[in-house]
Amino acid sequence: MVAAKPAPRKSKYLQNMELDIYQLVWDLTAQVPKGCVTTYGAIAKALGDVRASRAVGMIEHVNPRPIIVPCHRVVYSGGGLGGFGAAEGVRKKIELLNSEGVEITDDKIINFEEILFQDFILPEPAPLERLRAEQDELKTMVTLKDMIPFDKVRTIAGMDASYSYEQGFGAIVVMELNTLEILETKCVKTKIRFPYIPTYLSYHEIPILIKLFEKLSEPPDILILDGNGVLHPRTLGLAAHAGIILQIPTMGIAKKLLCGDLGLPVDGSDMVLEVLLNGRRIGYGFKPGSVKKNRVYVSPGNNLTFETSINIAKKVCKTRIPEPIRIAHKLALEMRRKFEKKKRRCIKPSLSL
Repeated sequence: MVAAKPAPRKSKYLQNMELDIYQLVWDLTAQVPKGCVTTYGAIAKALGDVRASRAVGMIEHVNPRPIIVPCHRVVYSGGGLGGFGAAEGVRKKIELLNSEGVEITDDKIINFEEILFQDFILPEPAPLERLRAEQDELKTMVTLKDMIPFDKVRTIAGMDASYSYEQGFGAIVVMELNTLEILETKCVKTKIRFPYIPTYLSYHEIPILIKLFEKLSEPPDILILDGNGVLHPRTLGLAAHAGIILQIPTMGIAKKLLCGDLGLPVDGSDMVLEVLLNGRRIGYGFKPGSVKKNRVYVSPGNNLTFETSINIAKKVCKTRIPEPIRIAHKLALEMRRKFEKKKRRCIKPSLSL
């Protein structure tokens, strides 16, 4: 790992954490003229990455201003109609497109190639291209040195989040490292403006994390996240990215091996195996004492050594889920379920006369 560069100014990187992908999708959708259609993939490409196609579909589904933002003009590649969030569903989508002169047979657009709109106008570089460049910049700032020595670590925290469309429910739990006594818990409900997009997870989760940190009485010595640190193809997993933004020691503990291969035992047993990528250590495959088969994958995020990260994991992983994350998960899930239950109560059933 190259020597770390100085920590970035917060304002520059926090600004991109506020990027509103929902509004960008709706702004692009509003550019599609009557008599034309576009595709989920075309909008994703305009944003800068075709991997955002599924997220585009989800955003169109919760469009609060149908017709004004003409999401009925967004279809599948090849001319298939796709879904529609209106009460009447695809039938309403067909009705609207027909009224604009679009010919449809068997739920497929007849002259699809002729009326396909892709000439979107957006500032350059495209938003997701800009974030990709930012990730390349941030990964050079990761440092794998302990900001605080292991024997001086007193508090650790775990964060988890749960989602219901545009709503995010986050929880953070601070514990005393040696006893795992809960010292503080905080929860937050917030509107999500950046949906999950593959390889852009940090921009989805860190805004919630920032709001949680603002509520804490004091920051923990080390933050543990359900994800990866430098055990990542670009050496910038969620934990590494969060560590740079928050400027505290972070580490990731993931349930799946994202990249690399398991190597030799670290301590003479198979409890801890190195994870290697191109011959370089990027983390550990760790089998907690109560777990017989499946491992978790541990890596430092930022301002932490490999050795300290695995030592912390041994203390907090009674099962495959670290204790602070396990409790944070329950709190976040409970918040989401209460919200959804309340929302269902507010929806009055239609009356048949």
